[in-house]
Amino acid sequence: MKFILKNISAFDFFEFLNSEVKDVCTFHKSMDDVSTIDIREFINKKATDIKAFISNSITNNAELITRRIDDDSYSYYLDKVYGITKHRNEAEKELDRMDRFFESLNNTVSYLKIIDSLYDSTVNIEINDLDEKTDFILSKLNDLFGDEFFSIETILDLNDLPFRQDESKEIASNLSKRGYVILQNSNFYNSTDFCKISVKGSLYISRKVKQKQKTYTKTQLDKRLDNIVEHLEKIGLGQEVIFDEIEELRKLQHKLSKKSWSQLLKGKLVDLALNKIINIETVSSIYTYLTNNDFKMLK
Repeated sequence: MKFILKNISAFDFFEFLNSEVKDVCTFHKSMDDVSTIDIREFINKKATDIKAFISNSITNNAELITRRIDDDSYSYYLDKVYGITKHRNEAEKELDRMDRFFESLNNTVSYLKIIDSLYDSTVNIEINDLDEKTDFILSKLNDLFGDEFFSIETILDLNDLPFRQDESKEIASNLSKRGYVILQNSNFYNSTDFCKISVKGSLYISRKVKQKQKTYTKTQLDKRLDNIVEHLEKIGLGQEVIFDEIEELRKLQHKLSKKSWSQLLKGKLVDLALNKIINIETVSSIYTYLTNNDFKMLK
């Protein structure tokens, strides 16, 4: 099952989602100043709008994505089964609901960002053996480098890659023993496939990518840069100077570290903004789309 965008570019798709995440983040930080009713109405509207947008943007089985966004109050279920929340007031329940909604939205958007077919509908991921599957998983976890934990099974499933029962847990355990990932809350009695890449794992997969770069037709970054070009032409910013900068960035992706490349990107975008070739909003959107980080210099 491949997830493909319809009637919208990858850039526009993620620009909308990133802006929604920022809105939710801003509201989440200001909850001390809003009422319980305001929180409830905010969650209901945002959840409805975001789920509708994803459903209208993805060709099939979008519910497999949207159902990951937790906007439902489970207080009644917990009251009946565990009696956990029955002594909490409505304000506390809505605050808890907001926390879960914010966390699940961030998590869902992160998973969306590592689905290759959303950037290129023609992509066919070829995995010939377990080593290649392991490297694929590590490359995706490296794209998500941070403090959050992600499910290996979900990464494989969203990219339409087959796996047998409990294979993801075995892979997670193996990668943990090799020091390439850090497992979430795992012990002898409770194995998990939720993990995040370690520094050792990040260094390993970065070296592996550089070794294989000559065999690649297009990297995910190439596809994202193609999406940028398409978007700029669409909004009337098809200037030669911009495309020259993009091509230079494309050529340097294998020669610079991820950090150095991001710094170069930031410098080029600042120059384009200062010369009024593109506006600050577009600069910020491009940087976020290519790096998954906010353009903090402009704040």
